[in-house]
Amino acid sequence: MKRINLFHGILLLFVAGFFSSCSQEERNEMPESKTTVAELTTRLKAYNTSIGVTVPADDDTRAFPKVTFTNKDKIKIAIADVKGALRGGATGGVPGALVGAAVQSLIKAAKMYAWKQLTATLKSSYCNGLVFGTNGVAAFTDSIGYYHNILEAEMYRQDSLSHQTSTVLLMRRANNIMRSTSRGYTLYGPMLISWLDNMATTAKTINDINDEEMSFDEYCTRLKVMHPADAAYLDFAAEYLYAAFYGNVDLQEYTEQVLFIINNSNAGVEDARLLNYCIQVAHASVIYNNNTETTSNQ
Repeated sequence: MKRINLFHGILLLFVAGFFSSCSQEERNEMPESKTTVAELTTRLKAYNTSIGVTVPADDDTRAFPKVTFTNKDKIKIAIADVKGALRGGATGGVPGALVGAAVQSLIKAAKMYAWKQLTATLKSSYCNGLVFGTNGVAAFTDSIGYYHNILEAEMYRQDSLSHQTSTVLLMRRANNIMRSTSRGYTLYGPMLISWLDNMATTAKTINDINDEEMSFDEYCTRLKVMHPADAAYLDFAAEYLYAAFYGNVDLQEYTEQVLFIINNSNAGVEDARLLNYCIQVAHASVIYNNNTETTSNQ
């Protein structure tokens, strides 16, 4: 039944877009304007509603200290992850998005583990289903989620107290790991030290937000205010994360449908590219956090 509902939801969105397009052609008006990210977010909200996703009340997304690692924590890590991808990508393109996301997620999670006095261990399936290719062919840009989780896991293994480590050191370490791990990463060109240091400054500023008592929505607002250019993308990612953490959805199928919505829209090339990266990173963060087991240090 869940699969049927997913299909019907995406079919309704597709049919609505088709008739809208036909109507515009018949009127022979000016060339069709590009779909904005805000409009895509509205479509995603409608799609989520059609498959029964309910956005949690604001107070239901507030985390508390010394409590088991829950979705209230995971969803904040995931949106910080997306924020890191947007800021890293703005500085260093695709490699910057990957490194920026992994480091931001790493230090956000480490900070949260310390706050809750937890030690984290990963299950073996933390990299499953993270490559999105076409007809079985995957480029480096289709594997951002996969390398994101490989990188974050290795960095946590090396330093479980990363939130106490200089972000300059972490960014340079992440870059070095990726250069020795992925040929695709190196083909995009070297990450300049000045870029990495710029990203490190931003990552520290983001991680310095005192969000312990904030709801998810309040935390998102802080992230959006920091860089207004990121706001629309964060809103879209938040809708995805509501469904991923609080909706009764098949995560892999749902993620593929969200990417379908993006790739078959009339969004601008840059908007579609950034949304693809946001969703790949958000999906990877959900997989990583759902495969994280924690034990109390108390």
